[in-house]
Amino acid sequence: MKETNKRSRGGVAWCPSFVKAGGSLRTVVAVRPRVFRSKIVCSGSFGEEFGRVETAVRRRAPASAWIPRLVRLAEHEAFNVRSASRALMLVRLVAERHSPSERVKLFGQPLSIVVLNGRRGSDVASPRDLASFVFHLCRCTNAGIRLSGARQDLSWWLEAALRQSGQAEALDLWMCIDGARGLTVPTALTEAWFGRMMDLIAAQKLPVRQLVACFHSFASWKDPPTLSLDVSDAWTEEIIRMTDMDGLLDAQDYASTLWALGKLRVRPSNPNVVTRILESLMLQPVDMTQGNGPHYSRMYESFSPEQMSMILHGLAMLRHDERLREPKRAEILQRSISSWIEASKQQMSQFDPKSASLILYSVSLIGTQISGLHEWLHIWALEAGTRNALLFSGPGLVLVINSFARLRVEPHEAFLHRWTTAFDRNLNKMDSRGIAVALHSLAMVHRRPSPQLVRQCCTALRSRSDPISVQSLTLEISALSRFGLDPGSDFLFKWFLDTELALRRGEFQCRSLANVAFALARLRPLLPTTFCEAFLHELELHLHESTPRCLVQFFWAFGSLSELGLRPSNQLREDLHLRVLRNLPRVSPSGLITLSRTLLIFHTEEPGSDLWNRIVESCKATINYNPGDLASNRVILELHDLVRRFERLSDPSRSMR
Repeated sequence: MKETNKRSRGGVAWCPSFVKAGGSLRTVVAVRPRVFRSKIVCSGSFGEEFGRVETAVRRRAPASAWIPRLVRLAEHEAFNVRSASRALMLVRLVAERHSPSERVKLFGQPLSIVVLNGRRGSDVASPRDLASFVFHLCRCTNAGIRLSGARQDLSWWLEAALRQSGQAEALDLWMCIDGARGLTVPTALTEAWFGRMMDLIAAQKLPVRQLVACFHSFASWKDPPTLSLDVSDAWTEEIIRMTDMDGLLDAQDYASTLWALGKLRVRPSNPNVVTRILESLMLQPVDMTQGNGPHYSRMYESFSPEQMSMILHGLAMLRHDERLREPKRAEILQRSISSWIEASKQQMSQFDPKSASLILYSVSLIGTQISGLHEWLHIWALEAGTRNALLFSGPGLVLVINSFARLRVEPHEAFLHRWTTAFDRNLNKMDSRGIAVALHSLAMVHRRPSPQLVRQCCTALRSRSDPISVQSLTLEISALSRFGLDPGSDFLFKWFLDTELALRRGEFQCRSLANVAFALARLRPLLPTTFCEAFLHELELHLHESTPRCLVQFFWAFGSLSELGLRPSNQLREDLHLRVLRNLPRVSPSGLITLSRTLLIFHTEEPGSDLWNRIVESCKATINYNPGDLASNRVILELHDLVRRFERLSDPSRSMR
């Protein structure tokens, strides 16, 4: 039969494809009106009426003109699983043209009738019909169309899919798995799908690209399933087998695989899975025996910024696998990322804000030394970043500046100017955490925003009603203290109130307490009595968890803030001093400077006391450890100056000379 005749009789065309769109796999479903008409065996009047409904949809008639007719069709005796799937597809496509509130109002009740009456003949329905129905039903639910009794109906249809899972083919499986995104799927059904996939893999009836699509869809679920070792090994071994067969997989397939591996937290038995994929993705020039010079491989031709963001995001989620940090695999990882960085310089103008922000953030999480990364960052910030900074959304702006801070790279002034403009425009749309992270990141890259922008941020933070986390409270006050700008009494009043409530709920850990204390010691505001009581109570509970850095911060804070209200009890002060003494060998040179300044500025100890002498000895030992650095190291020079001041205070006769 010719294709034109097939279409004229209404064939449904399903064509899963892999489209480079936003770094994710998408399913291409033929949605042209002429394809809507499925092969339903029914009476002439029923089929003709369905055709008229489809014509109304094609002509964009108001929903009120065809929804009642669709409901009457659903009550017809010829209405079955296949026609219900057809109806759901129509409604889903039309519902996407309406706002979420209109979807519920217009389509909720009609879809309930379609779902209920679509059960007719389900016992004899094919796996493909059931899969098609589940796909469209789940998509309707994910689109926000709430059905009456939806949970019961969805459960029934998922169980029907479970009964047919043993006969499902690759396409049927993928349709169900992809459609179930956003739903809570019963464990029994997930295990049945996994079992069927194992059978298809063993029989070599699951094409590798559909295998990749299935696992990508699993990873896209609201609650991604936990893979057993057997399933993850079967999947990854099949991927490795396919990497040896040139031409079957391209960069999109490998990107989707790495992203799914990371999202599903797969830890396969074979530790070489990731490195084999990385080797296949290596974008190195290939010398041709004929032609005008070197060119890149086919993998390079199918490589895009969206795929690069997916790959790096997947690797960032896999960073906790210690096997990737072994020397040989770490080298392959570094060379792979370096090759992508180098090749992507030719596509710099194609980096949209979403891809660029995800790439920067993922690289900062991976934490490996990457050749050419800083140069790439500067090129991007100067070229693409400067052009696209105004296109970033709130989350993208935060991710980008936070990535620069994590990588300890100061962005170009032109980029920073446009970033600040975009941040100012998006300020009202951002939550408290986003504002706090952005301010803290600016401080980390040594960029001080204008006092006007800081005031606007403080006003926005003060007016937010969303729940504020301990991390946000800590980052807010730390950033403002680094800027050295007065946040204003209104902001401080709300901040102290929110922080005190979090302290009394026991939400602070030792590190957050230390960062807050150190930031307040910089700002030196007047401290509310109730806040000080709550803070000291929590510190007594957490002081034993302190790292040397935390102990240094507490020591400085008590010296700076005692006269402002933060006065520890004698027992707490003695406990802190004992812990500082025990940890002095582990305190960094900059920490020794802070301890020394505390003694010299705030006179927290008398000259000649045990703590005083031990700190002086530690400073001298640090200077003598490598005297060759004395002239070049600023920290050592400052320690040398502090030791001389200590000696003058310890021996008054020296100060007279």
